[in-house]
Amino acid sequence: MLVTGVGQATAADAAGAVGGRDRIKVAIQADSDGATCQVLIGGSIVTTINVPPNQQWFQVYSAEPGTQQVAVTCGGVFIFNTQVNVDKPNAFLDAIDNSLEGIGSSQLSTDRTRR
Repeated sequence: MLVTGVGQATAADAAGAVGGRDRIKVAIQADSDGATCQVLIGGSIVTTINVPPNQQWFQVYSAEPGTQQVAVTCGGVFIFNTQVNVDKPNAFLDAIDNSLEGIGSSQLSTDRTRR
């Protein structure tokens, strides 16, 4: 599930996050002005990123299984703030996903953060 939020008077159009196995994928879409944003997981800043104008940026972070709070601020304004579920690791499914990526079929991945 990809959840998006739009802020007012910010330089980013949208941001979203999705949980996977031991991972969280965060995406930010900048508008024509670009965006300087911070990503927070569990209330802690994990990165500050400058997203070029009209570009999308994404990053995958390691995360503990369970419910995790994910937020994005751009220009000091929260544009995204939600909880995502992070699944436990699964070596068997990771092996399948590695094989799918190897043949160029990552869109079929069983882990949403690998799509």
